Amino acid sequence: MKYVIADISSNWLGDLRIAKDLIDACAGAGADAIKMQFWHKDLLYGKTHPYWQMIVQVEMNFEKMRILSEYAKVRNIAWFTSTFDARGIDFLATELDVPYFKLASCVTSCMGLRVADRVAPYAKWVTPFENMLGKMAQYPEIPVIASLDVHQADQITLKQRHDAIVKLLPKSTIFWLMTHSLYPLESHNVKKLGGTVFNYPSQSSLQNWEWAGLSDHTQHEIASLYAVCRGATFIERPVAFQSVIDTEATPDSCVSITPEQLGKVVRMIRSIEFLEHIGVEG
Repeated sequence: MKYVIADISSNWLGDLRIAKDLIDACAGAGADAIKMQFWHKDLLYGKTHPYWQMIVQVEMNFEKMRILSEYAKVRNIAWFTSTFDARGIDFLATELDVPYFKLASCVTSCMGLRVADRVAPYAKWVTPFENMLGKMAQYPEIPVIASLDVHQADQITLKQRHDAIVKLLPKSTIFWLMTHSLYPLESHNVKKLGGTVFNYPSQSSLQNWEWAGLSDHTQHEIASLYAVCRGATFIERPVAFQSVIDTEATPDSCVSITPEQLGKVVRMIRSIEFLEHIGVEG
């Protein structure tokens, strides 16, 4: 069974009503899970960031996470977060009983920089992220979904990032998603994404390597569908309402699809699964 994750990211605009409406719409579209983000604004960003006001607006706290997790449970859809702050790990694991921890590509890249001994430009992030993974390691029963940025493959190798994460999470089950951090992903980079991402499983010599899927930041449906045909189990897509996409209201809006488009992607994925099932039975 393929697992489709609707990534709301910052597209809820810090408004719980919009977040709940997005959860409703994504559940109706057939997604398996909602993913949001938990961070501390002063750890990740500074007041000079061009989206600083938006960052302040959409910063998650424990109470909002509880409200949205419980709402998703009522809608019978899983809920979890990308996490950037160790202080949230105990809460997510023990209070909300999340099905997964999620590591964003910037976290895995920072850990790769530590292994590559190139920490200096990112020193502000590296130690807090290491502390966060150390806290995650206390919950090995919760699997981890980790995104790896193909765009940085020339700077920090796949092996460096992989080894860093595995070292910090030695007993955790880790599912690796490929992604591309260029927003939006232009057509020539979609080709690069396909050539790089989908060759990793056969080329990798890493122990316990399991390529699990794609965090899709393209403006196309084809990358997600191709990933599924190549064996992806997880597909993650940023989702927003059309008004947010039209106004480019968030950093993620330019790579987001609407819940209606998500529903189309889900239906096509389910059709592929059906055809694969028929093929196996035949």
